[in-house]
Amino acid sequence: MWSQFLRFFLVFGVPFGVIAGIMVYLITYSEMVKHYPEKDYPRKLALKSALTAMAFFLLVGGIIGIFVMKE
Repeated sequence: MWSQFLRFFLVFGVPFGVIAGIMVYLITYSEMVKHYPEKDYPRKLALKSALTAMAFFLLVGGIIGIFVMKE
């Protein structure tokens, strides 16, 4: 029962979370570096955004996995 949830979470939640995090980091950093002369603040902001996107997709993958597991 839990193996189906874990399989779904590992197949969908983790890869999409990592891909989303990388994409958000690259997009946010490339846009913010245009507006700030120093590189530290855009890097920190991009990292926060990337971690938020990754956490969101991991959470969504977990929630969908629970619904798939019930059927």
